[in-house]
Amino acid sequence: MEDIYTLFHIINFGLFVLSLVVQVAIYPSFAYYNSEDLARWHPRYTSGISSIVAPLMLAQLGLGASLLVCCFHWVYPLIFALIIATWWITFKHAIPAHGEIRKGNDIKSNVNDLIRLNAYRTILWLLIFTVVIVFDLLKK
Repeated sequence: MEDIYTLFHIINFGLFVLSLVVQVAIYPSFAYYNSEDLARWHPRYTSGISSIVAPLMLAQLGLGASLLVCCFHWVYPLIFALIIATWWITFKHAIPAHGEIRKGNDIKSNVNDLIRLNAYRTILWLLIFTVVIVFDLLKK
């Protein structure tokens, strides 16, 4: 069971750090591209970042669900709800904004939306990481 908690900590921390890098460095850099260059770069960026983020998000979802089912404690539904919130923001809002950028539609507005949306995800991933760490420390 300790291996599951360790893996969960690593994944939660990884998603938070990755999201922070995207928030502080990657999305703001989009403002420095002209529309044509961003249109060429964006598909490569989304493909590359998806190959990193998707497995981490899937692992976080799976481990969060496993802990919810096998080790029920009041904190696990909270953690799982926060995980679901990151998925909702990602699939309902962030992925469509990336789609609009890929089409060349209102790029500046969609980049600003991505920065705002990713700020929410960064906060959520920080909360998930913090709650899991604090809970783990308190139960020892």
